[in-house]
Amino acid sequence: MVLEHVGRHVLTLALTCIAAPAMAQDYMAEATIGSFSVSLIEAGGACVLSVEGLPTLLTGLPAPCGFIHRAGEAVPQMFNYQPVATVAFIAGPMAADGCANSGQSLKLDGTTFTLGEARAMPGRFCHEGGLDEVMFRSEAGVD
Repeated sequence: MVLEHVGRHVLTLALTCIAAPAMAQDYMAEATIGSFSVSLIEAGGACVLSVEGLPTLLTGLPAPCGFIHRAGEAVPQMFNYQPVATVAFIAGPMAADGCANSGQSLKLDGTTFTLGEARAMPGRFCHEGGLDEVMFRSEAGVD
């Protein structure tokens, strides 16, 4: 499996060992994307993506964070496009309304995970509200 990140460093496995789960119950911190088990953990106040316990990717978001999903659903909201296989979104810390002020896309293309740029959009990244498919299409480069 290949891990990539635009403008960030790939963290070492040692970071995974010292990182602690930092997600409250209201955050969806674990999921299956493609055939991979992924989790969101905290390391030094930052949100970090862990894939199958292998080296992790540092997001551009503070912790805690979680996968965006629709209320009542136990899986992240995801869409599949070609050439990018799967696109999901991670939201940063929740405000009082349950929405985050920032979020970031996570793309899986075969065996390669890539994080998009973190976006500041206050009130737009609602953990249990889902996102309009336009956001997913934009991250996948689909018009």
